[in-house]
Amino acid sequence: MGGGTEPTGVIADALFLGVTRPALALGVPYAALLVNSLVTLELFLTTRNLLCLLICLPMHGFAWLACLAEPRFFELLAVWVQVRARGGYRGRRAWRARSYGCLRSADARAPGALVPVVESGEAGPCTRQ
Repeated sequence: MGGGTEPTGVIADALFLGVTRPALALGVPYAALLVNSLVTLELFLTTRNLLCLLICLPMHGFAWLACLAEPRFFELLAVWVQVRARGGYRGRRAWRARSYGCLRSADARAPGALVPVVESGEAGPCTRQ
């Protein structure tokens, strides 16, 4: 406002960072903690060995290390898996890239023609509209 000493660029406020950070429990997201506990419990129930309960410590350590650099690591991993699974090979052949949407082949009159498919809540995933 006058002196020319105003900062330029983006300023990261501590309140903004705290609000946009996902909810963590023991340094990992709740989903990772849930998966860790389910895997540990299932391993314990199948082996009936109390020492199998200790497997939760290295699993939690790996999840904690993954979340150190990026707190939303598991959310990004889930989106990556969905894109890889739903993209398929038809979209990759047509566009030479993976896309989140589906592509279905057109009718038999035009072999090789691709029709974009839009996802709708009532019709189910990947249906023509």
